Amino acid sequence: MISPPAHSDAEGRVPSKARPPAGADAWSTALLFLASVCLGILVCETGLRILAGFRPESAWKGSVEDSSGNTLAQRFVTEYSATSGTDRRWFNEDPSPLANRSEVDPQQRAAAREYQRRGIFPAQAAYVWNSYYVESQRCAPGGAFESFPDQVLTFVPPAAELHPRYRFLPGNTTAEGLVTNQFGLRGPPLSLAKPPKTIRIAFVGASTTVGNHEFTFSYPERVTYWLNRYAKFNGLDVRFEGLNAGREGLNSEDLSAIVRGELRALDPDIAVYYEGSNQFSPADAPIFPRYPTRSDLDPSDSIVQHRVPEFIRSHLVLGDLFDRALNGFRSAGEPRKPRYQLRWPPASANTIRTSTTRTCRCGFQPLSAIWTRSAKA
Repeated sequence: MISPPAHSDAEGRVPSKARPPAGADAWSTALLFLASVCLGILVCETGLRILAGFRPESAWKGSVEDSSGNTLAQRFVTEYSATSGTDRRWFNEDPSPLANRSEVDPQQRAAAREYQRRGIFPAQAAYVWNSYYVESQRCAPGGAFESFPDQVLTFVPPAAELHPRYRFLPGNTTAEGLVTNQFGLRGPPLSLAKPPKTIRIAFVGASTTVGNHEFTFSYPERVTYWLNRYAKFNGLDVRFEGLNAGREGLNSEDLSAIVRGELRALDPDIAVYYEGSNQFSPADAPIFPRYPTRSDLDPSDSIVQHRVPEFIRSHLVLGDLFDRALNGFRSAGEPRKPRYQLRWPPASANTIRTSTTRTCRCGFQPLSAIWTRSAKA
């Protein structure tokens, strides 16, 4: 005779408290599935980061600023031969923090948001425009200031010319992070008179020279830092100062005017010129159909929008990859591009020009510090 289990009653029934809870198997399966999914995501995330070297799109903004050595540029530093008296480890060092970095003016931050809302490059909210350039554009159909707010800051250049088209506000920290000294140049403060035993290097160019406004330092600031490290390491009794005169969107006519009207008084010893693409803006002339400005786009034209929340895109490679896949791997914020055709105009060499000297008065007072749209009458 087989005895009933010790935990059963006289009739061999097992008490309910000893039975598995109702639905326990379903919960166990769900938890196991969830753990497997999390583990799979972790493995994929790690693999994409380490094996494929893939990073979230937003993370690339700071890749140049990464001083850990894990940058794309670091690869090339190790491949090039090093000059005697240098140390490759300097490449991973940052210059000293800018003493002239300040809190952003709330009005400037609000202005940058308004410019962005209007489809204008937000940094232009802190531009000080050449009054002659403003005068030449304000009466022109489709002029440069057509979508701008009712007021812009202006300055009167030493010579009555259109260049440079704008300057940065002096002694300012913009909403994007750009820091300017008392001369409106990006970087640390400078004295008007060049100190003894100092070599001043003027860096002249456009966006590739001034650098991304969000970056803590531009390349001229890093080059100046490396040169000072070299001088100190080798016992040279000399100091280097960099003058970053770069401004996005400028061409050689603007840069020539900057050297004459702004840099010459600061007595630079060397000038590094790095620009080119902006000089070839007339190359757009033979391109058809004409590509309209953002403000002229058909409202029904599809603009690529992010589908995945920014927090997920900026922290998870899989989130960023999923967002790109949903957008067909097109650049976010860009409309679809038409199929272009190249049509050379007759006598193109004579009809394509890089600038205009036409001016119009229209009641505008160029000596005004502020240009208002009400002055257009």
